[in-house]
Amino acid sequence: MLTNADMTIYNKVFDKVTRTDKFVRTQVPKVNWYNNLGAVMSNGAVGVGNTFKLRTENYGSYLPEKDYKALQTKTGKWTIQRDDVVAKGLLTTEITGIADLQKLGIECFRVTTYSDNRRGGLPHLRLGGE
Repeated sequence: MLTNADMTIYNKVFDKVTRTDKFVRTQVPKVNWYNNLGAVMSNGAVGVGNTFKLRTENYGSYLPEKDYKALQTKTGKWTIQRDDVVAKGLLTTEITGIADLQKLGIECFRVTTYSDNRRGGLPHLRLGGE
């Protein structure tokens, strides 16, 4: 697989103590990053927006969503779930939401689709979003 970028994934985790959502950051090198600017449908109206597609074969520390949620300490592990935030590059920035990255001008998206394609001739994980 052709790799053209690195990513940082921010997994959305509910903190039972503070009763708020937090984002756990993990850096994942060597991904294929594709961004398409085009028409998107939102609330019945057509507008212009970005669609992101990302693929990676670098899934050594990846866990399926249910296994990730069962971990007490999530450091060094990552998963893919709806509403996670993915940013281009290996970032050290802590966030409270996607707006924190957008204010800094960092290319990023919110995960809306994903699939585990680790079986077959070209095993990989696929993430999509806007």
